[in-house]
Amino acid sequence: RDANRYWGYVYLMKLVDHQASGDALVVAQNLGRAGFRTVSVSGSGRVVEDQFDYGARCAPPIRALLIRNVVPHPSGFCSDVLQVWPSILYPVLYPWATGAIGIVCLGIAGFLRLRPRAVRL
Repeated sequence: RDANRYWGYVYLMKLVDHQASGDALVVAQNLGRAGFRTVSVSGSGRVVEDQFDYGARCAPPIRALLIRNVVPHPSGFCSDVLQVWPSILYPVLYPWATGAIGIVCLGIAGFLRLRPRAVRL
């Protein structure tokens, strides 16, 4: 058997907590049917197991970070709305539209600056 047979189902990582100055060894596991489990072992030997469904990944947000390598599709923290490639209109239309708005704003500013001003007595 190859060494890569668990790819996408089990992932081992080191989690470093810079605020508490500690680290933990975390195993993330895809249980199938949108179920996930994380087991973390801290440097002091404390073991914490967390089992949850895909819909519950955003509370606490560390869940989404820990399972990102075992989820079979692109996954966001609480929603998957921005996890797709944009259509061709966005990279083409957005720069041209914002450029046109910028040119119109520069034109209005130039017109207001160069127009003759009334002299008050």
